[in-house]
Amino acid sequence: RRVSLVFASVWIRIACLGYTKTQEAKGIAVLEDGGSPVVQIRAGKLRGAKRVVLGDKFAYVFTGVPYAKPPVGELRYRKPESAEPWVEEVRDATVTPPSCMQGNVFSPRNLLWLPYDQQKSEDCLYLNVWTPRLNTSAGLPVMAWIHGGGFQEGSAAIPLDDGTYLAAFGNVVVVTIAYRLQSFGFLYDETSAPGNMGLHDQQLALKWIQENIAAFGGNPGEVTLFGWSAGGISTGFHLISPGSKTLFKRAIVQSAAVTKKGRARDKNEMLEYSQKFAANFGCYGGDSAANASQDIAACMRTVNASLIVAVEATFVGSGSGKFEPIYGDEFLPIEPRVADFPGDKDVMIGQTANEGSNILYTTFRDTFSEALPPRKINKAEMIHFLGSLYKLSLPDTEKLQKEYMGEIGDYDYDALRQALAETKGDTHVKCGAINTACKLANATANAQSEKEVHFYELNYVSACVKKQPWFGMTHGDELPLVFGRVFERQGGCAGDMDYSRNIMKLWSDFAKGRPPVGFQGKEWPKFTADSRSFMKLTATGSEVSTFNNEPRCKILKELKLY
Repeated sequence: RRVSLVFASVWIRIACLGYTKTQEAKGIAVLEDGGSPVVQIRAGKLRGAKRVVLGDKFAYVFTGVPYAKPPVGELRYRKPESAEPWVEEVRDATVTPPSCMQGNVFSPRNLLWLPYDQQKSEDCLYLNVWTPRLNTSAGLPVMAWIHGGGFQEGSAAIPLDDGTYLAAFGNVVVVTIAYRLQSFGFLYDETSAPGNMGLHDQQLALKWIQENIAAFGGNPGEVTLFGWSAGGISTGFHLISPGSKTLFKRAIVQSAAVTKKGRARDKNEMLEYSQKFAANFGCYGGDSAANASQDIAACMRTVNASLIVAVEATFVGSGSGKFEPIYGDEFLPIEPRVADFPGDKDVMIGQTANEGSNILYTTFRDTFSEALPPRKINKAEMIHFLGSLYKLSLPDTEKLQKEYMGEIGDYDYDALRQALAETKGDTHVKCGAINTACKLANATANAQSEKEVHFYELNYVSACVKKQPWFGMTHGDELPLVFGRVFERQGGCAGDMDYSRNIMKLWSDFAKGRPPVGFQGKEWPKFTADSRSFMKLTATGSEVSTFNNEPRCKILKELKLY
């Protein structure tokens, strides 16, 4: 399932349209002779391309658009600065931009969002735009995407995040945002590395959208921020961050526990971690001048970027932890776990039915395979896996297994495996996502706001993707459905395409300010802390249900697992 990470596309040149380079349609967007779209933004002109899909739908595409200066040299580990105007008359915006610097710090599932083969560079602060209309007065809703990857991996420039289908089917402008990862995005010292550089990158990209998206037919007052996993966590952080308040109107949080304990780390804890990491390069410890001022970032700016990536992969792999967002700064003044949401935005939040199976696989790759028949593991062994997952004492491990496996037979292999996956799904996503939804709903109620929170659960398993049945619909499986990438599969799959159309309509309708409804127009009640109602979205339709996992989540909270 490994795929090329160049945008899979068929570019269509349109001749004889009657436009010339000097003939502008309404506004400042034009079509050159031959059909290439050109837009004028603050930094200069951009030449994109047109992509046609399924015969009659299309989107104009602009890739590799810089929104910030390259964060290299003295700008490494600093907040981003806005991009400068380019010198060329028209900049080529048909080139796939590089991914941000990163090493493989996870045990990957060969997931499509990880840029295995793509060029990587510190010069990576670019975004990509897809629009179905060149008319600059079109005023289309905008959907700004933040990719996932645990703040360690990922890219805005891979086929999975190609916005063509979503823009064309949903009649929205789609923007995908790159941001710095690992130590490049989250190193912290008390002098010149403020931490949260990756989040500041995202914020600057949102400001870029406010200033420039009208040139692509978008309405800067109708921006929906959406993201998955770390991108969903980032979206939640922007809901809290004072500096992002006016940069978007609504949000979609996909498979992310924003308020889970440890989602953002204390500054002092990250300072200590940064110092330990810098010691690998002689930038902390001993009697160096850098140590005297604690300006480890100044020393780290002299280190080769590829060497930093290589050492970081080993450092993280040793169990030392990883670079992540911090709280206590201007971006996140208060820890998200206890922070108050403003309650001033409509939010759709949700999860997949079996979040934990993929996460379980990335943890125990050789044991819980997606493709190979599962090993037969009895209850005693499963309890051992529980202890390994969470590093609990024997009494706490026993308490956890009693809750999830107590009624399961010692050799009921399928049920035991599913229970372990449920444990991981609850701790990693589900309990925290429900807690986040409760805090969001309470915030809208306290603010006496008309804004609403809606919760979904996706449960669709493709008949065209070969994997073990126990995996179910897991963490990340919704991405090709949200972006319509299932239409690219050879031979197609009718079920996938139907479900994807429904999801793209739901997502884009939400971006247009329409209250969410289930498939076939089924009424979808808002989520409240009391009702805890949500919409199940399956292959056969929609069903309103109520979460009843509060006792389990309470146990997990007592064990400090979420």
